[in-house]
Amino acid sequence: MANQACIAIGINQYQFFQPLGYAQADAQAVWQFLVEEAGWPQDRCLLLTDTSPPTGARSTIPTKENILGVVENFAYESVIAGDLLWVFFSGYGVTLEGEDYLMPIDGNPASIPETGIPVRSLFEPLKDRGASPVLVFLDINRSQSAQVGVAVGAQTVDLATKLGISTILSCQLDQFSHEAASLGHGLFTVGLLEALRENSQITLASLERALRDRVPSLSEHHWQPIQTPLIVASSPEASEQLILYPPHNIEEVNNGENPFIYQADAVGDSAAGANNSHISSVLIAEAPQTSNRTIAVTNGQQPTNPNNQSGETEPKPPASVPPAAETKPAPETDDTPTWTETLVWAGGAALLILLMIGGVFLRNQEAFIGGLKPQPGANRTAVNKASTTTAKEDKKPQASSEAKKPTKQVGASTLQAVKPSKQTTTKATSVASKPPAAQNKAAGQANKSALDKARSLIKPNQASGYSQAIVIAQKIPSKDPQYNQAKKEIDGWSQKILDIANARAKQGNYTEAVSAAQLVPTNVNVSGKAKDAIQDWKEQANQQRTNQTVLRAAKGLIRPNQASSYSDAIATASKIQQGEAGYGEAQKVMGEWSKTIYQLAQSRASKGQFKEAIQTASLVPENTTSYQESQKAIALWKGKTKK
Repeated sequence: MANQACIAIGINQYQFFQPLGYAQADAQAVWQFLVEEAGWPQDRCLLLTDTSPPTGARSTIPTKENILGVVENFAYESVIAGDLLWVFFSGYGVTLEGEDYLMPIDGNPASIPETGIPVRSLFEPLKDRGASPVLVFLDINRSQSAQVGVAVGAQTVDLATKLGISTILSCQLDQFSHEAASLGHGLFTVGLLEALRENSQITLASLERALRDRVPSLSEHHWQPIQTPLIVASSPEASEQLILYPPHNIEEVNNGENPFIYQADAVGDSAAGANNSHISSVLIAEAPQTSNRTIAVTNGQQPTNPNNQSGETEPKPPASVPPAAETKPAPETDDTPTWTETLVWAGGAALLILLMIGGVFLRNQEAFIGGLKPQPGANRTAVNKASTTTAKEDKKPQASSEAKKPTKQVGASTLQAVKPSKQTTTKATSVASKPPAAQNKAAGQANKSALDKARSLIKPNQASGYSQAIVIAQKIPSKDPQYNQAKKEIDGWSQKILDIANARAKQGNYTEAVSAAQLVPTNVNVSGKAKDAIQDWKEQANQQRTNQTVLRAAKGLIRPNQASSYSDAIATASKIQQGEAGYGEAQKVMGEWSKTIYQLAQSRASKGQFKEAIQTASLVPENTTSYQESQKAIALWKGKTKK
């Protein structure tokens, strides 16, 4: 059976590099997601961080020796052909003389070839695994002091293309990877985990689309330079393969259940069974009509069933009644049935047919009443008519033994008509062996299980979990006993999604608020509120993006120790009006810049440059935190210039 495995590496506390903030948290988050949410086997998911505990006798400190040892062990021993392997690295990366290196915790920028891990030495063992799917994630922090020559990642992209290893870099070659203190993670990891949680059947192509959309959005929202992941697919086919589960193993995960997708087989099978039962019952209900038609016999020949299209062998007559071809005229006094005997046979056939029709009707009341609307009286009339006709024929005077042969033949035909009816009844019983109550109970249990499965997907403050639960609950049919409860749950979950969206909007996360609110179904109580909110938040998000551009432009005007540049930046940022998205951030930076101007003025005054100090302090705008102080200082310095 194919399996999954991962190696997650995250390094914060380097021995020879500046510490990173959230590389370790990123690796832990990816490892935790795969084990706890995606259901990957924990004994095949290895975490290497500054503080990760050893696994048995093996150290998990991310040194060069440990990292290469783990990769080679997984590539050549632990992981077999067909297994899916992820390798995630978050830490420093450098390039030297065109060679890319990943830096372990003991990596030294002064001796990169000796202490770094060449990307080639990571990729080649993975390539040797043959056709097994491999996915490498590199969230590289590019050390400015260690870069030599071309940008870090150029050789990595080239190797990934040549060796056919699907690889995802956290940013383009001319960009830098960023972290956000408010998120506690790198922007790339946040976008990656969001995409994986939204779609358990995600492919490399769909992941690329999600990351290209989400990570730049996170960059803008957290006031960071734009960061766009770079994806290399090993082949066009690999782009469309599942990356969380091997294609032939997706239904085997967690004892046959995909932990993200509700398996609706139980409900589907019950529904299919009900439909098949309905179809079989309709066909069986028509069988007596065929039997009735076989009663009519002409020219003394054995009756046949011209409508038999099932391919089944015609039932043979009872042993006590030989076939017509072998029937010889018997003495009139022994074998000729009286009209009462014929009436008994015909009445028995009619009674059996009525019982059979009644049984089929009871089993399929809903189908007949809802769609077919049969008229039981019509069947009974047809049967009675057949019985009456037969009885009348038997009452005619019998002139000779030759005239009695057809009458005897009718009796044999009647027996043959009755016998298939009994077999058909047996067949009907086997096809619809489960009574409607049992079938309804099974379907009800399946739908109750579906509702329980939906509830299990819910996670607080995660809109996608509520959305997945709603999708499952919506599959419960309206006639099921669980339907009303499911509808109530759906309304409640929809409100929760809207609450999450509102909370994001209050924090200024308008884009994320829109993404959440769009998960609210269109046929629930709060759908109108969600629609209105989405429209409002989209406008706010557009305004936010515009104001973010304004603030970036303002920040770009700053020149250290040049008071006028701070004044120009303040004038630019002041274009953001109260009530607009980004207003609070604008006021904050304007306050900081006004304080810087005042400090520059004080520095000049301390050197006796009072005129320059007054000119500088005059640049502090009104309605800023340093304005009152700067005005007092200006008055003081003016007094000193008169002396």
